[in-house]
Amino acid sequence: MAVAGGGEVLVDPAPRPTRRQFTAEYRARVLAEYEAWNSQKAAMLRRDGLYQSQVFD
Repeated sequence: MAVAGGGEVLVDPAPRPTRRQFTAEYRARVLAEYEAWNSQKAAMLRRDGLYQSQVFD
C-alpha cells in the first residue's frame, strides 16, 4: 500500500495470485487417469485446468 499526497490510501487493484497446491492423493489420481488414456490426454488435463508441461517423468 502507498499513501498519495492527499493522505488517501492507494490499494493495489490486482493482488498477487496464490500458487496452487495439490495433495499427493490428487496428483496420484490425475497421473493414473493420464496414463490410462491412450488419446486425448490434453483434453483430460484441460478438464482439470492443468497443462502437459505439469506432467513429466
